[in-house]
Amino acid sequence: MRTITYSASGAQTIDSTDVTGATVNLVITAEGSTTLTFFATDKAGNAEAARSIVIQVDKTGPVIAFADNAGSYTVDQVVNITPSASDALSGVATTDCSPVVGDAYTFALGTNTLTFTATDNAGNVTTTTTSFSVTVTYDSLANLTNRFVTNHGIANSLCAKLAAAAKGSPGSLGAYKNELSAQSGKKALTESQASILSSLADALAR
Repeated sequence: MRTITYSASGAQTIDSTDVTGATVNLVITAEGSTTLTFFATDKAGNAEAARSIVIQVDKTGPVIAFADNAGSYTVDQVVNITPSASDALSGVATTDCSPVVGDAYTFALGTNTLTFTATDNAGNVTTTTTSFSVTVTYDSLANLTNRFVTNHGIANSLCAKLAAAAKGSPGSLGAYKNELSAQSGKKALTESQASILSSLADALAR
């Protein structure tokens, strides 16, 4: 009589078992790595050398982690969030985990939520989110003003108005916006930059 002898170790354990016949059906369900060892014996009692295969069962989606998310940014800072996907069993097949890098003022004020997805080679999908907030303060708006405005005198004038507004001087924020409007599109300040600064000043006024 011909027999097949098999056993398994690792994630799923099967004691050495002899089965009569030329084929064996068995199910490996435990998640992880299982080593299946087997050999056949013919009717004359001759046994082949034992062989083994490694079976990977993956029921868990990839892990998505985030690096360098400060959580909170002012408009003069840079957002630089690096997502990464890993899968210890079958490996990552596809992912949209690309770095998110940009000046904080280019994101919406308040809470921003990013969504990322990764799929492993077993077809398990993980979708997760990370969030950060963007705020504007008088100091951060002054820093951004200095960055945008190429004329030192005009930049100082604008920042002086912001400093006065920060101390509660009535009309100073409006004066800042008026000067932005007057300089918009001129040599020291582009229309786009003036619009950004003016919108952020409106946010401070609210």
